[in-house]
Amino acid sequence: HNDLRSDLGDDGESWEDGQNVVTYTIGFGVDANLLSETADNGDGLYLMATDAAELWTSMELIMQDVVSRMSSGSAVAVVSTERGDDDYLYRGKFMPGEWGGYLEAFELPYHEGDTPLWEAGQLLAQRAPVDRQIWAAVGGARCAFEPSQAAHLRQAMGVGSVTRAQNIIRWTRGEWVDGYRERSDNWKLGDIVHSTPVVVGSPSTFTLDEEYQTFMDTQASREKVVYVGGNDGMLHAFRASDGREKWAFVPEFALPKLKDIASPDYCHQYTCDLTPGVKDVKINGLWRTILVMGARGGGSGYFAMDVTEPDDPEFMWEIELDDGMPYASEVEFAVVDDNPVLFIGSGVNTDGMAYVYEINLSDGSVEGILELSNIGSGRRNKATGVRTVDLDLDGQADLCYVADMSGAVYRIDLQDSTAPGAWDVTRLFQGNEIITATPIPAFSEDGTVNVYFGTGSYLDEDDLYATRSNTFYCIYDRHNGELGTNLVDQTDEPREPNDYDGWYINLPNPGERITEPAAVVAGTVFYTSYAPSHEPCEAGGHSWLTRVAYDDGSVPDDGEDDGFDGKRRLDMGDGIASRPVVDIVNEEVIVQSSDATITIEDIGQVFFNLEVKAWQETHDDASQPLGGAVP
Repeated sequence: HNDLRSDLGDDGESWEDGQNVVTYTIGFGVDANLLSETADNGDGLYLMATDAAELWTSMELIMQDVVSRMSSGSAVAVVSTERGDDDYLYRGKFMPGEWGGYLEAFELPYHEGDTPLWEAGQLLAQRAPVDRQIWAAVGGARCAFEPSQAAHLRQAMGVGSVTRAQNIIRWTRGEWVDGYRERSDNWKLGDIVHSTPVVVGSPSTFTLDEEYQTFMDTQASREKVVYVGGNDGMLHAFRASDGREKWAFVPEFALPKLKDIASPDYCHQYTCDLTPGVKDVKINGLWRTILVMGARGGGSGYFAMDVTEPDDPEFMWEIELDDGMPYASEVEFAVVDDNPVLFIGSGVNTDGMAYVYEINLSDGSVEGILELSNIGSGRRNKATGVRTVDLDLDGQADLCYVADMSGAVYRIDLQDSTAPGAWDVTRLFQGNEIITATPIPAFSEDGTVNVYFGTGSYLDEDDLYATRSNTFYCIYDRHNGELGTNLVDQTDEPREPNDYDGWYINLPNPGERITEPAAVVAGTVFYTSYAPSHEPCEAGGHSWLTRVAYDDGSVPDDGEDDGFDGKRRLDMGDGIASRPVVDIVNEEVIVQSSDATITIEDIGQVFFNLEVKAWQETHDDASQPLGGAVP
């Protein structure tokens, strides 16, 4: 046998620390304390059986528990209302090896061990393939993804015959096809790894545009839909009410990969792995709800769909960016000079370049490309995601914040010029650490924009063994044109930071890094970090959730009896943590680990519920009344 923990002694003493190999035991005809302790210390189950029927039942329970220990690489989606009658948590996960996808819905507040209201993968497995509505993009147009369209789809799929194209289409829809990859229990939904579910219901964007109110009224009863990407090559749309798939869509950049996904020799590939971005946008004078999706680790492809009418979405456009590299960022919607656009950070490349792309949202054309840095050919570089700020709440983006792997953070001023080549770009910070997490801007009490970000990367195998130290930063953007170099160290004993350009907190463990954006809420910043494991039997590494005061990085004094117990950091155990997600209504922060474990902690700050007490309307006729009281 193999000794999985050769570093332990052989003195026969029980070792009660957590184990990395899950252990299950069955007492067949005997109730042994040793079996119970073994299962307990091995994070498994101890079951008893006295006959063959009970033994069979015990084995079934063990298999169910094994299946439930799935993986996830994404965050959860939270939908909460003050009414409390429509509060749900949605999360995607996958089964490694089989690469089946799962999408679950839970009621909020969530508690460990809760049973999902529905699971979309199982529901889809029970559906006949012929009953599914699937479309694909070919040549800039939407077409039915059906065997009858094989001649039209064949070339884009990269196969030599119509018959083979038909077989791949049939398999992708969920049919059993001889000579192609076997499915477990008719499972059709592909693995959901990094794509976080996005829930879209009736419109609710804040805007001063009076025409938006008409749009809200028209779409007030729009069905709530969960959108998520799967590595089966599809964007999926599920009914939020019961988990039934409404439709699926295969972008053209995923079509050539379907033959590999259907192959008996399949080795996992990413296809539609990005988190969808959805926004209500005014295009050509009409308010619409637009979804933009991308490949993430599967390439540099993006596509847009108009999902205003979720029963019949309109395909708008598809592009592949010039960098041609994976790990491109989530999209940022913005309005610049009254034109709806997207900002996208460039993917990983080895030419040393990092860019920001501005994309025309209506047709997908590239409006401009801004070069951020060039650190030299042969060196990795990429831009993070972009975040915009509307300083005066007029609906127009005024500033952008973005970082790159050179360790720099930039502010892009959009106010003086809408031409990308003429943007005023200021380097706010330059460090020696790699940045891959999107910087998050938030207003301070005096109106200064604080920019929060962590350092570290986990993009390839080399990153796994990196032991460099990493840091969490807050930079004050005072618009003085100076590089933020005068930062106060708040790692151990926080000090008053007002006379500085910001503050930082060093991560305590070698190789610990931050690769996900922070969450800023109620005067508090939450961020997750993890240290990858080099051991084959450990679950990907170890993670922590940190909570600090947004102004100075100190420990929030909330008086709460919670998991933080008066400290900054909460040990989340084994696994790789997602970004923190905030449930404002239930005043909780939610994190999902790579083993699909969900951790929930109180935000720990007092929320003040805002109510409208009076209003004022502005009229051309000054004699009109100015307002009234709310009963």
